[in-house]
Amino acid sequence: MTTSEVEGYRSLAFAAAESDTPEPDSRSGG
Repeated sequence: MTTSEVEGYRSLAFAAAESDTPEPDSRSGG
């Protein structure tokens, strides 16, 4: 796994953890 992949997963996990309400995944490109 590359460093960019690790950072990407960490940012996604952090964003998911700090948002309690489910959001539409239009941000991830649908």
